[in-house]
Amino acid sequence: MSIFISDYSRAAANRSEASGVFSLLASGHLGYIRKSFLSGLIGIAVSEHRIELSKTLSELGFDDIAPSLTEIEKSAKVGDLLKARSGVYHLASNDTPGMTALRPARGSHRCYNNWDFNALGAISEQQTQSSIFQEL
Repeated sequence: MSIFISDYSRAAANRSEASGVFSLLASGHLGYIRKSFLSGLIGIAVSEHRIELSKTLSELGFDDIAPSLTEIEKSAKVGDLLKARSGVYHLASNDTPGMTALRPARGSHRCYNNWDFNALGAISEQQTQSSIFQEL
């Protein structure tokens, strides 16, 4: 079973649970705080042995809408996403035109990308069987 991150992001933005804190996070009004919340949730799940930082996107069955992730991109680990250094360069919410213009070729480098945090939300839900909205 594959989880498609772009579909997850659209669904998350439309959830009824998004009426509180997450609606502010999704709208960009709280900027980078979303990353702190997700890092905290992932850290708790790691300490409870529900998420392994060494697991790759491939091992977790993750992909994205066309164009699908490359094999190199699928080799990114949960820990890489947590550091925003997965090397996956799909468009993500809040990517600026400047970020997109400076992005290297897909899979060639591991540098900052907002997509990683969209993926972390989906990984948290998949691995913990719990909604990030409920966990917040």
